[in-house]
Amino acid sequence: MKKLLYFSLLTNVFLFLAAQISAQDVKFAYDAAGNRISREITLLRSSKQEDAATELHDIVAKQEVRIFPNPTEGMLSVELPDFSDETAGEITIYDSAGKVVSRKASISRENSFDISRQANGIYIMKIRIGDDVSTWKIIKK
Repeated sequence: MKKLLYFSLLTNVFLFLAAQISAQDVKFAYDAAGNRISREITLLRSSKQEDAATELHDIVAKQEVRIFPNPTEGMLSVELPDFSDETAGEITIYDSAGKVVSRKASISRENSFDISRQANGIYIMKIRIGDDVSTWKIIKK
């Protein structure tokens, strides 16, 4: 009995530590038919890592997406290395009130955004490639 209790306690501690290390929250939205229509990834970091620039990676509509640096001091880059000019796409950045801060209606492999004139805080970036939409949290220092 003691061994089972000890094993259970160690398992719970391990799972708690693993959750703290990964520190990532992924949320999905679905339409009425059950199809996934969006994915939101929130990366949580400890204060020790706050000064290090982060590069975010994901796949949207079978396209690799790289966003860096995040947090940013103003200049933000979005790279789509496999992006084709025949593909329709758009990148929009919103402030916390939902107001459009920046928008690129025709995107390319390398996209830059200057949000240095915006207030420090959290912004939402939506990347639309074809019919797929991906949502990102951008932090401006």
